[in-house]
Amino acid sequence: MFNKLRLPSRKFKYPVFKILTTTIIASFIVFLVSSFTADELGYLAAEDKEAEVEEVIAEKEIEEEAESVPEEKEAKEEKEKEKKGKPKKKKEKKQTKQKTYSPLRVHFIDVGQADAALIETNEQAILVDAGDWQGNEVVPYIQQQGIEELDIVIGSHEHADHIGQMDKVLNNFVVKEVWLTGNQTTSQVFERVLRAIDENGIGFDEPRAGDRYKIGDMTIDIISPHQLTGNLNNDSIVMKITYGSISFLFTGDAEREAENRIVSSGQNIEAEILKVGHHGSDTSTTAPFLQKVNPKVAIISVGESSQYGHPDQSVIDRIKAQGIELYATKSHGNIIVTTDGSTYDVKTTRSGKVEAGSKKKERAKNSPSFSSTKGSSTNSSKSSSSSCVDLNDASQKDLEKIIHIGPARAEAIVEARPFNSVDDLQRISGIGAQRLADIKEEGLACVK
Repeated sequence: MFNKLRLPSRKFKYPVFKILTTTIIASFIVFLVSSFTADELGYLAAEDKEAEVEEVIAEKEIEEEAESVPEEKEAKEEKEKEKKGKPKKKKEKKQTKQKTYSPLRVHFIDVGQADAALIETNEQAILVDAGDWQGNEVVPYIQQQGIEELDIVIGSHEHADHIGQMDKVLNNFVVKEVWLTGNQTTSQVFERVLRAIDENGIGFDEPRAGDRYKIGDMTIDIISPHQLTGNLNNDSIVMKITYGSISFLFTGDAEREAENRIVSSGQNIEAEILKVGHHGSDTSTTAPFLQKVNPKVAIISVGESSQYGHPDQSVIDRIKAQGIELYATKSHGNIIVTTDGSTYDVKTTRSGKVEAGSKKKERAKNSPSFSSTKGSSTNSSKSSSSSCVDLNDASQKDLEKIIHIGPARAEAIVEARPFNSVDDLQRISGIGAQRLADIKEEGLACVK
């Protein structure tokens, strides 16, 4: 090599060359090893540094997390408190927004042996039944309340002691609608009512069980009749009027058969105030029915001297046994129940005690002093029978025993009850002065 490079040639002894060569090779190896080691050490150092950085970051995060735990816990607790607090706020809102009702007043008007009830709020007015045909109390009473318009006039059924003054009401007030059962009668009272409806162009409805009406804040549920049977008393419109949480049950003259059907129907008839059926007669207000209604107050519309002996002692006893507060128009006059939808108050125009009525004793048709009078023996024998046919209480079959009274007139007599005297038979179509004289001469008909 030295020769090719034309360098001065020198001869080296082998050991020197070997040492030199070995030193160069060893130095080169050391250099390579050192470089590799340095790179490896640098890489490891970088890894260690990154690990240290990551460790520092992790520790920092742990510290921050540890520091943030109480804050998050507090925030979580506050959220839970807010959640727990929300229903309370809603409840408070509901309480503050609870519906308030204007006063509702139900006037059970003293109309003697008859029925009439005025229901009024500041916006609505409803009349249920209209007293006896011979009376004149209903129109003046409504006028005294400052009422000029009636939303509904209801005849619970077609007897003259329930629709007696209805024609006068329809002719003296603006009436939007009339409710009747749909039964037809031939009584003059009923015909006058139909004429007044027609002449005043008033709407007409025949409600049935299951019907529901909303009149202002009042809800009216019809309980009976489901369908007409032809029995005017048992076909009475029975209805529940609910105002807020206070309810009134009106029963007309519904008797035992109708009450049993109502109880077995499963309808909700529970009410705070009960208008006792059929003037307190023992034909109505059966124990199962009274228990189902479960009233706090019972009110009987009845005459002071009821010729039927109303109210019956058995009815009074049942009502009192159930701890129900009892009122009657004959003892307390006009009875006014006022409610705000959650509570109620009862006021009366008289104070008294409800006592059972007693039937009027039959008056003798002929005095014994007349028994020897010429021509009186026939009348005497006819009137001396153990009992006469009471126009107010006899069955249609018994009424047909009276002269000039056939099935149609017997039915008309039942529908036109009550009668104050035999002379009132002239109200029945086909009975004029001559036939009335024949009936009186026969001496079988009477009014107890």
